[in-house]
Amino acid sequence: MGAWVMGTAVADPFRAVIEGGPAPSSQPRRLPDGVAAVVRGLVVAIPLAVIFAVLFASADPVFGRALGTVLGFRIDLGELPGRVLFVVATGWLAAGLVSVSARGIPAFEGASLGAASRTALTPDTRVLGLPEALVILVAVDLVIAIFVGLQFAYLFGGRAANGMAYADYARRGFFELVAAACLSSVIVIVLESTVVRRSLAYLVGLIALVALTGVVLASAALRLRLYQDAYGWTEIRLYVLAAIVTIGLGLAAMAALVLADRSRWIPHTLAVLGICSLVALNLVAPAAFVASQNVARVIDPSLVPPDGHAGLDTEYLAVLPDDAIPVLVEALPRLPTEVADELTPILRARHIDLRADPSYASGFAWNLGRERARSALDALFP
Repeated sequence: MGAWVMGTAVADPFRAVIEGGPAPSSQPRRLPDGVAAVVRGLVVAIPLAVIFAVLFASADPVFGRALGTVLGFRIDLGELPGRVLFVVATGWLAAGLVSVSARGIPAFEGASLGAASRTALTPDTRVLGLPEALVILVAVDLVIAIFVGLQFAYLFGGRAANGMAYADYARRGFFELVAAACLSSVIVIVLESTVVRRSLAYLVGLIALVALTGVVLASAALRLRLYQDAYGWTEIRLYVLAAIVTIGLGLAAMAALVLADRSRWIPHTLAVLGICSLVALNLVAPAAFVASQNVARVIDPSLVPPDGHAGLDTEYLAVLPDDAIPVLVEALPRLPTEVADELTPILRARHIDLRADPSYASGFAWNLGRERARSALDALFP
């Protein structure tokens, strides 16, 4: 029942609008079935297309200028993408919960724990017509395809963008593109969970959405790499890279499951991929990875592009978790003198904190990264 409530809240927010409308008259005036299906599809497709357009315009100045030209006025997005996503997400979930109230929870046959029930009732989620699904896919695919075309023309081709230097054009927008890829994945899951039947045109549109989203992820990965090459690593940039890899693997898995008509396994597959990515991040130790990569850029300036920043942000390194400390201690003798002189007081202050803070004295506070940091600092400051 809990899974059904959560699924309905995410996948069926429109019932609240339907149930909240005026009561039908005795002789309701109806549109032709085909026209009504297109209208229903556009009701869903247009907001989704607008969200994608806002995200792409915020991420890519060329797309933003093209969109401004089409609309006839310039758009200063500012904080609009984040605000739009927040409003849409909270409104969607709120309407979904109201839809649960409007529908009521279906009667699930009870069974004792551990007993298999042969006749347990499963609520029917196949509520979206095929024409509506096709309208949604065409609208979303069209917006993403326009963006992808600009990526091949400018980003992947290495061209300057309307007087803007390539570096300034390319080193931005990866957060928005990852958000767009997540939204595409949600659309695939919701469509596969709610469409009443699948046709060849539907499958082509769905696979095209997955493929185009893969190109969007490639654009995000390239932008992130160019930004990281210029300015170095941070934990959040590493998390974005992990998200890009995880979503890319998820898209490949979704395409395979859709073609094999095994879409019911998509949530399970994504959950496993998410857990594996979290385990991988813990094994990598993000703080240690970030510190080692940034120190390497200072020791070997050839790793930094000509227009990049080769310095070491010691203020940022000072707030990294304890996993970064052994890396910094080991690299200290190889750093330039001015950088080492700036980093040494920071390490000394961390050493005092690790030794003096009473909250670290309890056995319940034991942490492997902290113990390694403490040992490295003890060796540095005997």
